[in-house]
Amino acid sequence: MRNMIIYMIICILASVLFCQNAKEPPEEFNRGVEFFQQGKYSEAIEQWRKVIEIDENLAAAWFNMAVAYDITGQDSLAIECYHRAAELRPEDPDPWIYLAQLHRRREEPYLAAHAYKNACQRRNDDPELLNGLAIALDMIGDFAGAIEALNNAIGLDSLYLSAQVNKIIVHNHAAQYDSAIIFGEETVNRFPDEPISWAQLGYAYHKLGQDKIALSAVDSALAIFENLAMAHYYRGLILLSLGNKNEAIEEIEKAIKLHDEYRETAFEDAELKPLMDMPEFQEILR
Repeated sequence: MRNMIIYMIICILASVLFCQNAKEPPEEFNRGVEFFQQGKYSEAIEQWRKVIEIDENLAAAWFNMAVAYDITGQDSLAIECYHRAAELRPEDPDPWIYLAQLHRRREEPYLAAHAYKNACQRRNDDPELLNGLAIALDMIGDFAGAIEALNNAIGLDSLYLSAQVNKIIVHNHAAQYDSAIIFGEETVNRFPDEPISWAQLGYAYHKLGQDKIALSAVDSALAIFENLAMAHYYRGLILLSLGNKNEAIEEIEKAIKLHDEYRETAFEDAELKPLMDMPEFQEILR
């Protein structure tokens, strides 16, 4: 349900903030807000449509209508309305922030990155926005841009853990394993209870052929959170590299059971080619 409760709270707050700068909007505007708060999104949209008929340049009505369309899964209409709100209030980051989130949900990383860039240009002191931009840039293979955004986020908030973890991930995606290890070691020393950092650190050590250190790091991740699918998958790769095929298959199977997306990952992973002829491995890929 798109994290509906949290999402609705954010949307309502945004609506109120958007409304504050409007010059006494028509009464239909506030009626639309009331319908929205009651979860009556179609009725809210109808009221804001009436507002636009009165004043087509009222950005708040376009934005609120976009949010209602967004929540109800009418993505094309939401995108249209977000863009109209952005045109009418070019200094405001909110339409771009919501557009970025929508495009991320739709798995449209190029459009998400474009929206995040616009949002960051208008609000350049928000580490969460920079982190979101980095994720989108990483997805389209712009690793240098992603690292720059993450460095900026960390510069604004040195304790922002999500950006710290994502920086290790991006270094690994870019095959910059030395950098992943250097920053990963710093991160696990500062945040020793964060499991993804340990798992990513283990993966980086594995890619550089240091499998005993890699195994220790991944085991540290699993000691913190035993159901971390990523760590089980990496553990499978490491065990295979160490010559333990059966144990490797067991770990890959655990990863798949926890997150089915690892089934496709395992099927396409060249590192697992030595297992492809084994019936036990073929079974878990079905």
